[in-house]
Amino acid sequence: MRTMFIQALVLLLPVVAWAGTAEDEAAIRDVVAGIYAGFNAHDPAAIARLCDDSLDTWQTGRSGSEEVLAWIREMVPGVQSGAAREVEELGISFIGSDVAFQKSRRELTGRTDTDGKPLPAQSQLFLRVFVKEDGRWLLRGFFPAPEPAEE
Repeated sequence: MRTMFIQALVLLLPVVAWAGTAEDEAAIRDVVAGIYAGFNAHDPAAIARLCDDSLDTWQTGRSGSEEVLAWIREMVPGVQSGAAREVEELGISFIGSDVAFQKSRRELTGRTDTDGKPLPAQSQLFLRVFVKEDGRWLLRGFFPAPEPAEE
């Protein structure tokens, strides 16, 4: 059900979106790059600096920014050093001047199971919600979903 919701949202966003500036798009891409840099450096504090106080996601089973950031602090150090997250941007859509959605496809690689055996790469569709506060774009929410299998 969530996958269908994200697919519908991804398809409908370009229809209802306002145009953002090239500067805003670049700033959002910088936040995404900073999140991946923090993740790959195993630095949850770097990720937290890029998040809004109301950060939310359905991925963690937690709600509220403090609980989600606590999950990030728990998750990041436990990721194998070889793990990487690669992003293919599918677009940025603006819903007004201070809210934007960034759609992407990401692949998680270099992961291992609890026995240390390599896991296959995992492909996901990813939707991030950004808000602009005091002239700065921050992550407000993130919503991953498994990428549908090709038919």
